[in-house]
Amino acid sequence: MITNIQADEAGMTSLPGVFAGGDIVRGAATVILAMGDGKRTAKAMDEYLKTHWRYPDQKSSATRIMI
Repeated sequence: MITNIQADEAGMTSLPGVFAGGDIVRGAATVILAMGDGKRTAKAMDEYLKTHWRYPDQKSSATRIMI
């Protein structure tokens, strides 16, 4: 049995920052609908990353690169 993933109108699932679209959300559909989902979800992902993403602290030893 295949179950669909639940996502809001922007394509975000119940896990913050995890997006889904196309057949896995709506079930088997047309390519046109899947392309529309992809375009809408890509815009939502871009907005999410612009407002939620932070670069790691450059001074942290965990992010230092040894040459």
